[in-house]
Formats: sequence, C-alpha cells, structure tokens
Amino acid sequence: MECEFCSYNTTVDPSRIVYEDEEYLAFISKEPLVNGHCVLITKDHHEFISEINDLQRLFKFISYLSQAIKDAVKADHVKLETKYGSKTSILHFHMHLIPAYLNDGEKKSAERISDSDVRILENLRKSRWYGTLNA
Repeated sequence: MECEFCSYNTTVDPSRIVYEDEEYLAFISKEPLVNGHCVLITKDHHEFISEINDLQRLFKFISYLSQAIKDAVKADHVKLETKYGSKTSILHFHMHLIPAYLNDGEKKSAERISDSDVRILENLRKSRWYGTLNA
C-alpha cells in the first residue's frame, strides 16, 4: 500500500504550500479545523519521530511556523497534534499545527479554500522566520 503523505510530495496543490525544502513540506490542511490549520510532513518516509535525524532543525521549524501561524490568524497559541504508528491510518510522521484561542467566543471556524487561506499563506510566506530555516 502506498503512503498517502509520501505521494503528497508531488500531489499537494501548490497554492496550499506554506513552506517546502528538501526535508519538509508544510501546507494548509485539506480539512482545516480552523483557519490557519497547517500540516507538516517529512519528505522522506518516517513512521516515527525517532527516525528523524535532525530533531533540532525539526523543532526549530515547528517553532517558526507556529509563530508565523499565530501572527497570520491572530491566535493566542498553536496546538501541536501528532499521531503516528498504530494511532492513525497514515503511517507517516506528520504534525498538525492548529491555531487556538483563549476565548472560545473568538474561535474562527474553518473555511475551505478561501480568501482567508490566501491571506494566511501570504502572511506566512512574508513572515520574518521564512528565510531563516536554511540559515
């Protein structure tokens, strides 16, 4: 059975890509819980986080991406969710970065591909962290 996320390396809609390099691909979720919900995957197939060689770079990337998402959607924080191994049907390490709000009354419900996504992507691509990942 082919890995769904391995095939994303070539099939994800380019308009949804937030960041891409030789190791990682981050994109706006196809089924967002809230606006700004991104998914981060490794380009190489890794089922478990322990298989990733440079965890320091992974967490640096997660930190920058989280801040960029917060800035883009004016969230209070970003929740990180990951499921791998037998806890998911996708046997490829991936992490969801989900904007969150302290006051649930301010929670913004997700829209499918929308003007909001376009603004979020533009803000993420312009943010100060973008150029520092490969530095």
